[in-house]
Amino acid sequence: MPRMTLLERDAEQLVTRQRLLEAAGEVFADEGFRRATVRDICKRAGANVAAVKYHFGGKDQLYAAAIRFAHACATQLPYDLGLPSAPTPRQRLHAFVRSFLAGLLDQGRPAWHGKLMAREMAEPTGVLDQIVEAGVRPRFRALSEIIALLLGDAALPRQTFIATANSVVGQILFYHFAAPVLARLHGPRKYDDAAIDAVAEHITTFCVGGIEAVARSSARAASSPARSEITGNTGGARRNGTALREADKSARANVRQSAGAKTDRGAQTGRGADDGRDGNGAAASAPRRKSSGDAVNARRRRAADGDIGRTGNARARANPKAARP
Repeated sequence: MPRMTLLERDAEQLVTRQRLLEAAGEVFADEGFRRATVRDICKRAGANVAAVKYHFGGKDQLYAAAIRFAHACATQLPYDLGLPSAPTPRQRLHAFVRSFLAGLLDQGRPAWHGKLMAREMAEPTGVLDQIVEAGVRPRFRALSEIIALLLGDAALPRQTFIATANSVVGQILFYHFAAPVLARLHGPRKYDDAAIDAVAEHITTFCVGGIEAVARSSARAASSPARSEITGNTGGARRNGTALREADKSARANVRQSAGAKTDRGAQTGRGADDGRDGNGAAASAPRRKSSGDAVNARRRRAADGDIGRTGNARARANPKAARP
């Protein structure tokens, strides 16, 4: 048996590695990471058990490679595919949507790709972080640039901008993840190039209309004084808060000043009354003192008369003859 050349040996290793990757993707998609075994994967791939460690380093690394491979197959088409030299923002959005759909709805794509990615979404591992940084974030950044062009001069809050981009991606992913439901709801559908073009055109038209509506709403909100006071920036909020605190202090000062004025008026009224008692009161008290003196004198006279009467009676009893007329 002739010996294999180095090139042929490398080619064979590459074939074995790819068979392991495909077999691992199928087993992981069916069983999940925890239930899948290296032995089952190697049996399906027709490879030696030691081949997993040789090519990938272990089960964890094989799983990560299968996830990355599935994601790469779904996003292999560039999002500016088929664009003219000077594309409009709408044309750029259409190209983004179509390339995304074509990767997800590719009829020749193995079923385990989507199933494995769905498992990773449901039970995320550290591999998802790698996928987001290496693949999802750059694509999201490209979509954000397209949305910014469609918005024009409209400035959106960060969360509104993110929600707008999420809405675009959500419509694309719907046709992939909801495919079993759509097939039962509307009947099976084959997504050839014409069907993908039609879906991409619908999503693009729908999204452009929504983005323009968001821009108009943002412009109305920015031009509304009441809205600006309520949803102003942090500096505006601080200024509004300071103004409210100053107004509150002024109101409290006015209350204290009003209370002080009432107290002063009350004190002046009291002093006036006292002055009346000191001036007019002296004249008014004179008759009262005179009448009091008269009463005392009357009592004294009555007492004296009583004493005289008692004395006369005593004398009469002592000398009855002198008492007769």
